[in-house]
Amino acid sequence: MSKGEKIEYANARKIAMKYVTRIACMPTTEKVAIVGSLRRKEEIVNDIDIQVIGSPSDIRDMMWVAGAEATSEGDRRCIYRLKSGVYLNIFFTQQHAWGSALMHNTGSKTYNIRRRLRSQAKGYKLNQYGIWDEEEKRVGDGIWDNEKKIYDFFGWPYVEPEDRE
Repeated sequence: MSKGEKIEYANARKIAMKYVTRIACMPTTEKVAIVGSLRRKEEIVNDIDIQVIGSPSDIRDMMWVAGAEATSEGDRRCIYRLKSGVYLNIFFTQQHAWGSALMHNTGSKTYNIRRRLRSQAKGYKLNQYGIWDEEEKRVGDGIWDNEKKIYDFFGWPYVEPEDRE
C-alpha cells in the first residue's frame, strides 16, 4: 500500500488506536479493526491500516478535521498522510465480508497469495469480498463475519496474524 515514514510498532499502535477510537465512536460505525503489518505485530511498519464497516463520508470529514491530507479517497479505500508523515489506509467493507476482508487486509501479500492458490485448488475463489464457487456464485453469503469461519470452511488450521508470512 502506501509508503510513508517508517515507524516502530509501539508508536504506530498508539497512532492507530487514536484513530480506531475516533472511528469507533462515530454513530455510523458498526465495526473497526487494526489490520496489515500492525496486526501482524511487525517491529517496523510503513503505514497504518484500519478496516471499517461504516460511512466513508463521515470518516473523510473526521480526517479532514484532523488535518490529514487525502491522497486517495473512495468508497472502498481511503489513504491519508498524517501531519507526522505516517500514512493511514482505511479499508471499507460490509458485515458479510468482514472475515475475508480482515484476512486479506492483514496479509501478508505472500500469505494471501498462498491462501488463494489453496482455495483455487479446492474449486473456490477467495478474496477480500468473500468466497465464490466455480460458477462465480457467492458461497455462504453473510457467514464470513470472522476469519475463523473461513479457515474452518477450507479445513485449514487457524494462523495467528503475527505468524502469517
